[in-house]
Amino acid sequence: MMKLLDFMKENEVVYSFGKVIDKLEDNKYMLESHNNSIVIATKSHIEVGTWIRVYGTFRSGILQAVFVGRLSGVDINLFERAVVYMNSRMPCDE
Repeated sequence: MMKLLDFMKENEVVYSFGKVIDKLEDNKYMLESHNNSIVIATKSHIEVGTWIRVYGTFRSGILQAVFVGRLSGVDINLFERAVVYMNSRMPCDE
C-alpha cells in the first residue's frame, strides 16, 4: 500500500510519492513530500520539479528504486488525501 515519506523503515519495501527537488551525485535524487525528504537511487533519469511515484526498498537511508513513474495530470493534494485515508482504513502490518 502507498505510504507517505515519513513512515519509512529500514529494509522495508516502500511504495510512495513525492516531488523531486534536487539531483545529487550518480543517479541519486532528493524526493520531498509534506516537508519530509529522502534520497532515492534509480537508473531512471528524472527531471527536478517532477512529481513521481516510486517503488523500492529503503536501505541505509536511501530508497533503492526499482520503479519510478511520473505523476501527471493529478491533483497532488487529492492524491495525498486518498493515501492518508486508505492508510487509516486499511493499516499495514507493522
